[in-house]
Amino acid sequence: MRIRYLLFIMTFCLYSCKKTTSPVTNVVQIAPDTVHTLPVQNQYRKPTIDPGFYLVGHRGYSAAYPENTLASFIGAIDIGVDAIELDVCISKDNKVVVTHDPYLNSEFTNKPDGSPLLKSEESKYVIYQMLYEDIKKFDIGSRTTAYRATRKLSPQYMPLLSEVLSECENYIKAKGKPPIKYIIEIKSFRSMEGKWQPSVNKFCTLVNEVVRTVSSDKIMINSFDNFILKEWKTNREKSIFQNVPLGYYVSDSTKTAELHFKTLGFTPELFCPWFNYSFINKDVKSCHELDVKIMPWTVNPVSKMKELKSLGVDGFLTDLPNAYMLSIKNK
Repeated sequence: MRIRYLLFIMTFCLYSCKKTTSPVTNVVQIAPDTVHTLPVQNQYRKPTIDPGFYLVGHRGYSAAYPENTLASFIGAIDIGVDAIELDVCISKDNKVVVTHDPYLNSEFTNKPDGSPLLKSEESKYVIYQMLYEDIKKFDIGSRTTAYRATRKLSPQYMPLLSEVLSECENYIKAKGKPPIKYIIEIKSFRSMEGKWQPSVNKFCTLVNEVVRTVSSDKIMINSFDNFILKEWKTNREKSIFQNVPLGYYVSDSTKTAELHFKTLGFTPELFCPWFNYSFINKDVKSCHELDVKIMPWTVNPVSKMKELKSLGVDGFLTDLPNAYMLSIKNK
């Protein structure tokens, strides 16, 4: 009886082994210890920029309104831009302030008492050394200068980035305007860290806290500073920062885009050279091969707008979006 039982067990085992080792062509076997190391849903995906041509209002509609103000941004939306570009610095109380300069610019700033800010006083009014409630008291929209002679001047203050995003989004919704994108330049002067700005990580962190309030597909983060872009890239890959496209501003027209990317240390999603850049023609092709959009700055002559568009750029920044609408798009 015992012998029969043993023979039965041996026969069953042989049959089972033969069955499980038979060739199976439609099943992929995964080792049990690898199942939890493949978080497919959480894998990092590099952000992309929607296709199409982008008319970008440089600091809003800055040829017609005081730059980097709510009036300028709303004016750009009314003209019909696809994106607005703006600059940000950080205040003493860690507010993300929309301003191109790290200090109050004497060319167009009036003090709270209405008197003009003098050039000799600029060093006393560094954004990073002022509370935002004090910054907001200065008027940056009422002064007439040679550069602002044709602008619609009115009392304006430096807005917060959060305010610009909310006001523009609300205006677009209320007026039934097409959605736009926001190209946010982080104005970094690392040699002045601690005086004009916080550390690179803190600067990026503060900006990220604001931009996470809107959909990531509406935001692009740009900078001339390699360290800012590297910091954002590192943290977006860790899902710490918003996974938004990064744009590299350059003013050096002696190097190709690929050489600039070597300096940067990675390939960004957006390349923004000066509009008289020597290698535009070549770089349109090389950028597109790398799946990089190319949008030069700041293109104001209509003849240059036409030339660059014919070369195949993906857009450009301009103070004069109306000139493009009248001379190119609407013809």
